[in-house]
Amino acid sequence: MKEPVITLTLEEYEELRKEHECLEKEHAELQRKYEASLQEYSRQVEEISACTAVIADLRWKLADLTRRLWGKSSEKRHLPEDAGQLSICFESPSDVNDPVAEEQKTAGKSVTSENGYNRFRKSFTKKITPHARKPIDPSLPREEIIIPMPEGLSLEGATKLGEEVSEQYAVSPARFYVKRIIRPKYRLADGRIITAPMPVMAHPHSNASESVLAHIATAKYYDHLPLHRQLDIFEREGIHLSPSTVSNWMMAAAQRLEPIYNELRELVKDSYYVMADETPHPVLESDRPGALHRGYMWNFYLPRFHTPSLNITRAVAAAE
Repeated sequence: MKEPVITLTLEEYEELRKEHECLEKEHAELQRKYEASLQEYSRQVEEISACTAVIADLRWKLADLTRRLWGKSSEKRHLPEDAGQLSICFESPSDVNDPVAEEQKTAGKSVTSENGYNRFRKSFTKKITPHARKPIDPSLPREEIIIPMPEGLSLEGATKLGEEVSEQYAVSPARFYVKRIIRPKYRLADGRIITAPMPVMAHPHSNASESVLAHIATAKYYDHLPLHRQLDIFEREGIHLSPSTVSNWMMAAAQRLEPIYNELRELVKDSYYVMADETPHPVLESDRPGALHRGYMWNFYLPRFHTPSLNITRAVAAAE
């Protein structure tokens, strides 16, 4: 089948050609506007990103300045005094220039004040502060003890009016127990003997569970209980352990926490602002029993995050 042939006059051809040129110009103009809009969008995105970074930096500086000025720190900085800043005078000119008022004020300072310290007599007075017992937290578990009425007292015909309830804090010491892991063992029909697999353990081939490792680490580094004091506590409960065994358990707990430490260390290394503190302390030498040398402990802190969990402490024993 032959394709149809369209015959145009010269005027129609010129008109179509001009229309095609106009469409090409419009397309080129729209393409140029699209590219310009795309560039403007990219510029605005970069500007917004830059403004966001500036805002975050200014917020951090404001928080840091607030902490340095009004935070609980012995090393906080104070702003320098500005000579152009007007001072606030709490005394009126009449009080300052009146000699009688000044004399009365001086005489009043020589009398012992009931509010506290007197800088002239160098004495203290007892400051009585009101004391009110705070209610016990209702979320704490309760153990009820019902006190029976005295023997020999007949309650026949009596009517119960209510109850008198008194609450006291109580504590139960840590309870040590043994966790037994029982794995069934079978002989199959084909003669093979199989045993249930062991669960994943923090310290395999040891008689210390994860709870014991966590307890020892928490007591040593959070409650400041050295290992020898923990051994005394175990002895009171009838558990006899050697110092080397407990020391190996502490090393095993540290090894399991090493991946978390490595992640926190990389986070500190990638930060552009880190606070550090150096604290010297004596360290026992391994080659000379009983000898000590000067060691150091470095604490690293990321103030930008304001998160206690990001505090990283690493003790390094270095000879002086």
